[in-house]
Amino acid sequence: HVIQNAKSINPNEFQRRQIEANRYEYVSGDMFKSETIPLGDAYILKSIIHDWNDEKSIEILKSIHDANKTQMKKRITVFIIESIITSENKDNWEAHVLDIHMLSNLGAKERNLWEYNNLLKRSGYEFKHLYKTDGPVSIIEATNQE
Repeated sequence: HVIQNAKSINPNEFQRRQIEANRYEYVSGDMFKSETIPLGDAYILKSIIHDWNDEKSIEILKSIHDANKTQMKKRITVFIIESIITSENKDNWEAHVLDIHMLSNLGAKERNLWEYNNLLKRSGYEFKHLYKTDGPVSIIEATNQE
């Protein structure tokens, strides 16, 4: 249902940004099963990793890695969009409230950059860049290690 909602939010958003229709595709699958994950150049994981404990998060990231490895894809990029606790926003009450909520309801947590870097390394990725936004979320860019 998430994919169907994404399609209906604003079907012209990609066109407005001048992104050709053959450059993206909405797909569904089981993020824990690499055989259901389609081949891609980039994957966007927004508000996903914080829903899971470390082991399940690693399983998700490895599934993407393994799906592309078996399909002989050389380089993939993963963008993780989350509330990332950094030294600049350590007093960000929204991130801490969300952290408590995630822990108490899902056994998950908000993570700092070091924790994300650790998850990435354990999953076969290399941290490339942290993009900070004006909002409560940041974007981590990582690529698979060849």
